[in-house]
Amino acid sequence: MPVRGATVRLAGQTFSVVGVGKVRALGGAVVSDSVVYMDFGAFRQRAGVGDVVGVVIVQSSDPARTQQRLADLGGLDADTPADLIRKAEQVNQTGVVLYWVMIGLTLVIASLFVSNMLARSVAERRLEFATLRAIGVPRRTI
Repeated sequence: MPVRGATVRLAGQTFSVVGVGKVRALGGAVVSDSVVYMDFGAFRQRAGVGDVVGVVIVQSSDPARTQQRLADLGGLDADTPADLIRKAEQVNQTGVVLYWVMIGLTLVIASLFVSNMLARSVAERRLEFATLRAIGVPRRTI
């Protein structure tokens, strides 16, 4: 784990560590060990890396200006929290459908197993009843 004042090289770029720890970000919206906080200059330097940066969350008092500055950098999409929620729900819909398909398959397999076991039990009992009837045990006793 880097310490304060150390340098870290990421994708051929050097960054200075100014602090290490758990930080509550954006009102508790992001709490993760894989979050990097950096100022705009370092962000601009890092933004040239391309697809290596997956998600960057920026808290701003002027969101329109921030979105414009990000658009000026090029190669980055600037989404509002509502857009991100909508996109996450769209991605999650596929997972929900897959989840229900798996539940359905599980229920079908379980019902086949139960019906097979019941059919076998009934067949065995039928043979027992036939044997008892053949040796003369009255129906009422069976």
